[in-house]
Amino acid sequence: MTKTFVGPQLRQLRRERRQTQAEMAKVLGVSAGYVNLLENNERSLSLRVLMALADHYGVDWRDIVTDKTSNLLAELRNVIKDPMFSGTPDLIELRAAIDHAPRLVEQFLHLYGVHRNTLERMMRQGTNVTSDRLLATSAEAVVHNKLRAEEVVHWATMGGATALGLADKIGSLTPGKRADVILIKNDGSPAMYPILHPYGTVVYQAGRGDVHTVLVDGQVTKSDGALVGVDLRGAKDAVGNTVDYARSTMGEQAFQESMTPELPNPDRVPNPYTYTDYEGSDDRHTIRAGDVTPA
Repeated sequence: MTKTFVGPQLRQLRRERRQTQAEMAKVLGVSAGYVNLLENNERSLSLRVLMALADHYGVDWRDIVTDKTSNLLAELRNVIKDPMFSGTPDLIELRAAIDHAPRLVEQFLHLYGVHRNTLERMMRQGTNVTSDRLLATSAEAVVHNKLRAEEVVHWATMGGATALGLADKIGSLTPGKRADVILIKNDGSPAMYPILHPYGTVVYQAGRGDVHTVLVDGQVTKSDGALVGVDLRGAKDAVGNTVDYARSTMGEQAFQESMTPELPNPDRVPNPYTYTDYEGSDDRHTIRAGDVTPA
């Protein structure tokens, strides 16, 4: 037989009626200690007490036995992942907050929702109406950035030219401006076909390997994917000489250690799947015997 625990609901009902545990116990015909055990989910609710609650307090028995805390916990855990919060409380603290102050938690979630909606409206109107610090600590600035691919391309071209104070010289294919052009073309890449949305293809699909031709101030510096007029062999030799110098100066042991530096203690990533309490184990990145098959 399934046991029914109603701790948070019972505590909320008692507080709404401004009663002590002793006063509620007298109404229900039980001891104050029993009410305390019920509120702390240390005793399951009996049918007799359930009926007494419905009769004496005029509430629907379904509202008493319906546990809303799981959804509340999931929503609370999702909200506190916002970068604006620091020192995130653990699962036990969150459950305690819901058990002992569910209305406060609901008000907090409501306040956070108002904050999100307000910030979203401010961002739609432009960043001039809010501070950089507010944007930097907002989840919207990181995840829900409301960007379009066209805007990203604009920022990379005319936006960059404007920031440099050179909008009259570069940034667009306009007569009288310098011919700075990048041609992106890669017929051998499945990611570049079909081109349904040119801006989206440039922003989300194209990579440096897809750059076919580059002109800088009218001069071709890259053609058919290869640099033009550049002593590539000489550049490689210069880089190699720099590495050799660093290696000889540091010493072989220090050089090798720099290739595999000591890793800092990683922060455990919160589990994004809120239907489970699993938070990840300390050895989740540790290779165990039998995990690797010899080549």
